Parts: sequence; C-alpha cells; structure tokens
Amino acid sequence: MRSITFVSTSRSDFATIFSIIELSKLTEKVKINLLICQDIAPKINKKNLNIIEMKTSAMVDKSDKRQLERELSYSLNKISTEYPKTVVFLVGDRWETLYVAYECLLLNLPVIHHSGGDITNGAIDNQIRDAITSLSDYHLTSNELHSKRLIKLGESKNKVLTVGEPVLLKLKNEIEKSKVFKNIYGLKSPFVLACFHSSTLEEISYKEQAFKIIKILDEISYDILITYPNMDPGGLLIHEELKIYAAKNNNKITYVEKLEKNYFSHLINCLCLIGNSSSGILEANLASKISINIGNRQNGRLRSKSIVDVPYSEKEFSISFEGIKKKYKELSHNDFNSPYFMEESINLIEEFLINICLLKNINKIKVKTF
Repeated sequence: MRSITFVSTSRSDFATIFSIIELSKLTEKVKINLLICQDIAPKINKKNLNIIEMKTSAMVDKSDKRQLERELSYSLNKISTEYPKTVVFLVGDRWETLYVAYECLLLNLPVIHHSGGDITNGAIDNQIRDAITSLSDYHLTSNELHSKRLIKLGESKNKVLTVGEPVLLKLKNEIEKSKVFKNIYGLKSPFVLACFHSSTLEEISYKEQAFKIIKILDEISYDILITYPNMDPGGLLIHEELKIYAAKNNNKITYVEKLEKNYFSHLINCLCLIGNSSSGILEANLASKISINIGNRQNGRLRSKSIVDVPYSEKEFSISFEGIKKKYKELSHNDFNSPYFMEESINLIEEFLINICLLKNINKIKVKTF
C-alpha cells in the first residue's frame, strides 16, 4: 500500500491537515509522513506518524523564501527515495504549495489537492490555485460549485470529489465541548479578534493597506487580539507596522505570533472577527460570529449572510462595527450556515485517500477533456 505525505508550510493549511490526521483513522491504516515548517505544529499524539520538520520558519518575520525552496526540494527528493510510492497531499493556494506541486511533477509523485475551484479575486491566489490544480492528479473540494469549476477546467470528474472543509468538523467539536474560556491573554470582555494579511491585488499599496489597518483599529475601543500576517508579499511591512502600533497601544492591543490550538476558543468567545483572513469566510459563521471582511482579498468566495464586507475605509468600518450588536439581533440561525460544512467530510476524505493508496499504478499523464 502507498503512503501519504502531507505538506504544510502555513498555519491555514496545517489546520486542514491536522483536522484530517486527528479526526480520521488514517494513521492506523497507512503510513503517514508530515513535512512541515518550523513554528507551525503543536504536539500531535498519533502513532505511526513520521514528522519531518524543516529548519525554515513559517512566521512572517523569520521566513526565508529561498531557504524554504531549497528545503522543500531536498525533503521531497529524500521522501521520493525512501517512499517512492507515496502520494503527496497539498492544501490551498500558497506560492510554496505551487512549488511543491511542481517538484512532485518532476519527481513523478502523485498529488492530491484540497481547495481547488475556489475564487479569491483580490489576490494572486487565484492564479496559483489554478496552477496547482493543473499540476495535481486528484482533487478534493470544499463545495459542489468548486468541483464543477474544476471539471470545466478540464479535470476528470472521476478524480474530483466534494468533501467540504474538514477543519470545520474540528471547530464544531470545539464548540460542542466548549466550557470555561481560558483567557490566557487577560482580555477584557467583549474583545475583538483580528486577522490581517497583505492583499496582493488590492488597488492600494501595501504601505497604504498598513496605514488603513491602523486607522481601522483606532476605531475600536475594545481589547483586540491580533495574529501575525502570512509570509506573503507585503506581509512583513504590515507586520512591522502592527508591531509598532501594538507596542504603543498595549493597553488594548495584544499582538501574537500564533494561537495554534487556542485559536478556536478565542474565535468562539470574541465579539466578532475582523480583517481579511479566510477564517472570516470559512470559520466565523460556524462559531455564530459576525465577520467584518475588509478589502478585496476574499472577493468571489461563497459566503454566509453573517459576513459584512467593507472597503479599506475607517469610516465605513466604523458604521458596520457600531451596528454589530443590532446586526446580531437581525440575523437568524440560518444566516450563519456555512456553504463549506459537510458532516461526513472526514469519512469522505479518509475513504478517498485509502482508495488512492490501494492503487498499484498512477499515471501522471493528463488527458484534458473540455
């Protein structure tokens, strides 16, 4: 039987991968490798899991693009030698994920990709995501509409399966067992959770994005917990500005590198989520939280009615934020329904992966059907 090699270079893709490994019984059935950057993973209590940790950090202020490329190339070559029949599992639309898919093509390693067919018109992720789709052999999507898009791109419908977002099952479990909130940062209630990343195709520059983010944060009188941005172009500039701002406003701002397993508990207990992170689109609604989505980064994605879209404008943000308590009263339970949630997500993924691992031969030659 083939092994599976999960590759994670960011907090977002690790959340998906961790959910699959933790909630499924894959480690009891197949050999699992996990290739990850430093500073991502908490301890995983799973037997038969081979963790390969690279020296490169995934944090925006510590990352080194060239070093990461070299380490990924070296690690994948080594894995292909030790596990020549492994299947590589990738998530999302990051540039380094595209690099992995390209290396797998050269090494003749089959690739399963989760998250294809999505749309984010405000970021270069669109082009990267479609390129990863083209380089991948099998496809798991988070919505039926996404599957239809992949088939329109020429992918075989027999190699495309809708499975939802597995991380939402983990969040659902956290919500159901949620008890007393562990307020590890001493935040005054109510508090706001904020996640900002650089928006790579925004009409305004990264510097102006950072300036606007600060202006928006000034509009909030509550305590704010902010997580570091991703290591995208412009991410370091925004990080440096947020770091300075947090130091000057430490009476209300808590700026943290990562929340790891504490992220969901803070999402469940916050007043709302603000920023331009995919968490605001995918996860906030399941936690019954309003998400104020800022800018164009997430444009084009399916969303629930609990998401409020505003431009990079402190005035428009202020209007939406001041009316948030009224907005909660106006929204029904169904308005928080997620288009990405599937109760059977983990079972579908596990069965799909096991079936792929049972294949003796996987031909990477693609015959496009349009």
